[in-house]
Amino acid sequence: MPSRVKKGKSHGKKENKEPRTKLKDDETKAEFSQENGQEENPTEIKPKAKKTSRQIRSVKMLSSVLNTSISNKSCLNTSSNRKITDYFQIRKSSRKTKSDLEKERRHLLENLIKNCIEDGLEVRHMNEKGRGVFSCKYFKKGDFVCEYAGEMITYQVAKKREEIYAQDSSIGCYMYFFEYKTKIWCIDATAETERLGRLLNHSKTGGNCRTQLFEIDSKPHLILVAARDIKPGEEMLYDYGDRNKNSIESHPWLAK
Repeated sequence: MPSRVKKGKSHGKKENKEPRTKLKDDETKAEFSQENGQEENPTEIKPKAKKTSRQIRSVKMLSSVLNTSISNKSCLNTSSNRKITDYFQIRKSSRKTKSDLEKERRHLLENLIKNCIEDGLEVRHMNEKGRGVFSCKYFKKGDFVCEYAGEMITYQVAKKREEIYAQDSSIGCYMYFFEYKTKIWCIDATAETERLGRLLNHSKTGGNCRTQLFEIDSKPHLILVAARDIKPGEEMLYDYGDRNKNSIESHPWLAK
């Protein structure tokens, strides 16, 4: 005998439990749209509300904060591979070394000596001494004054010339003896020239200049430099260094 199977309700379809009133409203809207020639739009899109200026500012601030934090993280990650010179430029000192200053001074002296430049000096006539050299500009200590220019001769030749010059009272003493490379040499400036070194007068105690040897191309030059700061109008003086009794008897001003 066939068993009776009770037909149950299908579980594949969901039971529509919406209220009938809502269905009627939907049907009414559909009919109204069909009558007016409009299609039904089940998903209606509402226009977005505009953001206020305060909201825009807050968004910008948030984005800037995020960008800053990201850049800081990248800096922290690479800071271990960085050097201080990557952030700050190396500043080179503008100070010159002693060797640089000495090179500049030597180059200046060579130029002055080779071109026979003797600036800031003038010749004056005095009753007691005759001619003398005076400064007409300010000289700092160590500045080049002039060159004791003349003919460079050996000691033996100089002694013979001294004997000849001694026979003529009109000829003055313009011979300067000095030592160079273990030998005695002499600059004979007896001949009248336009160079001023030969006209500087002697002072044993009040000299404001001093002699100095300066070599150019393996040849010594006898120059005069300021022994102290010299003001305009001062007479340029230096110690001849002659302590010979005969010389002092002949020229008493050598002892002063």
